[in-house]
Amino acid sequence: MTRPIEPETESLQTPSAVVIGGGIAGLTAGWSLSQAGWDVRVLESGNRVGGAMQTEREGGYLIEHGPNTALESDPRITQLISSLGLQEEKRIPEQASKKRFILKQGLPQPLPMSPQAFFGQDFSVGKPS
Repeated sequence: MTRPIEPETESLQTPSAVVIGGGIAGLTAGWSLSQAGWDVRVLESGNRVGGAMQTEREGGYLIEHGPNTALESDPRITQLISSLGLQEEKRIPEQASKKRFILKQGLPQPLPMSPQAFFGQDFSVGKPS
């Protein structure tokens, strides 16, 4: 007489996941899954992680690509910063750093900070034809 096969109630294997993309969302997803006990692999096609976020220092200037600030308007952001042990890395910007620049013909030009000033600005790179 054969015995009925009982369904397995609990898997003994660690769950696994592959996260496509090593930008901030992919890294956060991978880290969160890892913290929950998953075996995680994050795949990134580029030569670095961070996605659009990148910091460069060039000619005495600090150049931020992509998001360079985060508002702690959601408690999950505060919790993530704390969980990653990054509380000491947080910086409150000084008033002077609120001024933004763009490069125009290789030189930094102040970025207008009001809609009226912004739309009245000429951002063209070359001379009009």
